[in-house]
Amino acid sequence: MSLRTLQLDCYDYSTSTHAPILHRKKMFLAEDYPGYEMFAELTDAERQELLALVELAEEKTLEKLRAQAALRRIGQVFPKLAESA
Repeated sequence: MSLRTLQLDCYDYSTSTHAPILHRKKMFLAEDYPGYEMFAELTDAERQELLALVELAEEKTLEKLRAQAALRRIGQVFPKLAESA
């Protein structure tokens, strides 16, 4: 809901590759809520999973950057090869 316009907008992220993630679920609950521990455990598990995904994405990005840098170096050493590509 927009507080400026007081209009409610609905979004469907079911097919999105970058759906928003509701993290820190336990922050929305009082510590004496009966299901608090379950949400705290879920939040912590999801956080660990997300950190692993971020590390993997960073690793793949670094691999791509290294490959691009290697190709640039090859292009500098062999300029004719780079021009024909």
